[in-house]
Amino acid sequence: MRSLFKKTLGDVYMPFNDASDTNNPRKGHRLKDIPVHDPFVLSHEPTNTYYLYTTGIPELTDLERNGVLVYKSKDLLDWEGPYVVFEIPDGTWAHPRHGTWAPEVHQYDGKYYLFVTLHNRDSILAEPPEVWKTNHLRGTSIAVSISPEGPFE
Repeated sequence: MRSLFKKTLGDVYMPFNDASDTNNPRKGHRLKDIPVHDPFVLSHEPTNTYYLYTTGIPELTDLERNGVLVYKSKDLLDWEGPYVVFEIPDGTWAHPRHGTWAPEVHQYDGKYYLFVTLHNRDSILAEPPEVWKTNHLRGTSIAVSISPEGPFE
């Protein structure tokens, strides 16, 4: 039986529900049930579909690594998903378990571009007292797809 809660930071537990289950995307989710972080909505006129992109983190989903999820809707009320459209690949500067922040998708010249901030907390750039808080390697990465539904590479 699947746990109804997943442990996040410290002893705080967050709800794990059908809207978190990337192995079984389904229809009928409401926004209040979706674990949304830094959401971005793309209005796709050719299909009259809205795409809601959000951070996918292992602490709130069934993912093994950080990534980006998408939900889709025709009316902004009922949402289908989640679908994994991007995961941090191995062999890059970013650590696959250190975070994806604020994904956005924009269409340009017939393709879709995912902009997402990635992190590597193991690569320290500066530490106190030189700075007020430890700075680690982070940067915005751009991945491309021919569809707003991904996959983005």
